[in-house]
Amino acid sequence: MIYDAGISDFQARISRSFAKGLAESGWHVEMTTASRQTPTDLSSYSLVAIGAPIYARMPSPPLTAYLERLETFDGKQVAITITGAGEGVLALEYVSSLVAEMRGEPVLELVLYTQASNEMPFGSGNAVKIARDAALSLT
Repeated sequence: MIYDAGISDFQARISRSFAKGLAESGWHVEMTTASRQTPTDLSSYSLVAIGAPIYARMPSPPLTAYLERLETFDGKQVAITITGAGEGVLALEYVSSLVAEMRGEPVLELVLYTQASNEMPFGSGNAVKIARDAALSLT
């Protein structure tokens, strides 16, 4: 799981919950924040999970910069989690298009909010639980 924690702890909580769900599903999980030191060799992974908060309607600069350094997902499955106050569709579309351009296969696209309802389409307002359940669905 490669994520940018952002200013608040919301993305970090979502990322930890997502990682917990993956581990409960039998995945070996390693977590790191998006930075200049984050490895770009993903050859030993079959699934890559990325996550970022939204700033100015776009994913955070640290995750975007990491993706620019990465250059390719080389056919890997990619799970995307985006968090924001109340609008995340544009940022999710942007990250999904980057993943596709980088030869990644988006297998999960999730947007969760701090100040808007997460009830639809998830049936629950608990974003942390939604993240864990989404990860559990990836078998």
